[in-house]
Amino acid sequence: MRRVLTSALLLFVAVAVRLMAATPWSPGMDCRPEDQPTYDRFEQTVRTAKPGSTVYVPKPYPTTARQAIEDFLYQYKSLHREKADPRKLRKSELDLLQGILESTVTYSVQRVENWTSARCGKEQRRDFYHLIQVRDAATGRELSRIALNATGLWSVKGNTPDSAAGGAVPDAEAVLREVASTYRIEGESPQLVATFGTIYCFFTEPCVAFRQGLDAYILYKGALFQIAGAEPRLEHKKDVGTLETTARVVKSLHDNERLVSIGGRAWAIAREVGKPATSTQARP
Repeated sequence: MRRVLTSALLLFVAVAVRLMAATPWSPGMDCRPEDQPTYDRFEQTVRTAKPGSTVYVPKPYPTTARQAIEDFLYQYKSLHREKADPRKLRKSELDLLQGILESTVTYSVQRVENWTSARCGKEQRRDFYHLIQVRDAATGRELSRIALNATGLWSVKGNTPDSAAGGAVPDAEAVLREVASTYRIEGESPQLVATFGTIYCFFTEPCVAFRQGLDAYILYKGALFQIAGAEPRLEHKKDVGTLETTARVVKSLHDNERLVSIGGRAWAIAREVGKPATSTQARP
């Protein structure tokens, strides 16, 4: 195990350190104050866990890319996939396993803000995730994406399909520049986000959100949506969040509207932003 970790971390040259690049934000509600003691107890449990515990990681609550990668490798190695019959593993899993064991992969780590209703859980807060991308060092081909909770504990893993490359994780700063050029909106504080609703940005397939004044914007499938800061929010499990209430809200939406979670107990109606008309000068 020590050899795998050491060798893997030597290939850190391609790691993108984007865990704390900017001050994170959310237009949603904060978690309930009365739940904080429970979150504090869970954090203490993780920080003091010993090897063998289901909540043990070598670097609890990682604050650097190196630490997040070490936590991932520890948990992946604990699955003992190397003992499985290779014929029973999917090619994508076999490629990932061989790359890790032979130290022929590189890693990049980015922070994804959690705007889903899972942000305020029963036991722990999940304000954000560490999104780890694993690539073949020789070709640059993406092999897998892993989302770790802020604790360092594994949350979601998805291997790149054998027959097709996965969509690239967007560059938040580049998206902000593109929006400024296309929509003439000068935003700030761009970040990767995970959301639920009819704007669905999964943990391993995040979208880009940014702010302008009191309003928030999110780019989803090539379209830009505005979350107006002055509008009232919908509350989870009161206005939305059950099959019945969610269906009712979705049914009431106009064609240019989407339902989107914005963190904790809050949801909002996002409206598509139209592109400005292109002005042309008349020829003499």
